[in-house]
Formats: sequence, C-alpha cells, structure tokens
Amino acid sequence: MKLPYSLLLTAATLLTACSKKDEEVLPPEIDYSAPVAPPGYVTYNRDGVVTSRPASARYEAATPPHPADDWLRISETNPATGTVGTVIIYGKPAGAAADKFVVYWMPIEGYSYSSRSDTPPCTLTKTSAGWSGTFAGDFTPIRSPRYLLRSGTFTNIKE
Repeated sequence: MKLPYSLLLTAATLLTACSKKDEEVLPPEIDYSAPVAPPGYVTYNRDGVVTSRPASARYEAATPPHPADDWLRISETNPATGTVGTVIIYGKPAGAAADKFVVYWMPIEGYSYSSRSDTPPCTLTKTSAGWSGTFAGDFTPIRSPRYLLRSGTFTNIKE
C-alpha cells in the first residue's frame, strides 16, 4: 500500500505544480508627461515617447482661397533629416483678436490628431518674444491602435 500512496502523492504534487499559472505581467503605465519646451522649441509626448525639436511660426492673414480665416502654423524641424513638418495649425475668423485662435489641425508625425475635449484644452498666447501654447489630441487609424498625444508645449516661437 505504500507504493500506491507514494504514487498518488507524487501525482498530486506534479498536478499542482503544472496547474500553477505564471503571474500575469501587465505593461507599465505610460508616462504622458513631457518637459516644457525651451524657447524656440516644440515638445510633445506621443505614446510615452518625448520629442523636442526647433520650431518656427508662420502667420497667414485671410486671403483666397480662405478669405474668411487667418491661420497660424507652428512647424518643427527634424535636426537629423532637416525636414520641416507642421505640428499644429490654429485658425480664427479673419481680423479677430489672437485670443480667438482655436486648433484646426495637428498633423504630427504623419497622423492627423484631433483636439480632445476631455484633455486640457489647447492654448495659444502671443507675446513680444513669440508664440507659446499647449496642445493634446488623439488619432485612431482605421486598422491601428489609438495614438495618444499629450503634454505638447511650444515656447516663444518666432514668426
């Protein structure tokens, strides 16, 4: 009787060890913070990756084909490639004060982000030192995961 009891005990031990599942390891939370952009730079956090690049601003008064709106484009320059890409476009009614600008489009890194109402609002301020502001948004391609853009800032961007 000792042999069957020993076999039973060994089998029970093996079954217990084999049925033990590995603990589920969750991915770390993504840190969506980003440092405030230094003067002349735009800085943002896209899905946990912080990007900071030199930037410029271009103000376009209302003219055909858009006679009803003034535009402000904040563009970044990729130092590695020298390419310039628009980061954020603000629009306002023609002739309205600068505080009437609202985000129109954010074509960042090839994705068209929309401003989100449940994130801090996009802001824009003009001083003698240049344009400064904040932005955030999200983009969900048809067959891809949602990309989150957070903690976007630009400081004293010259025209």
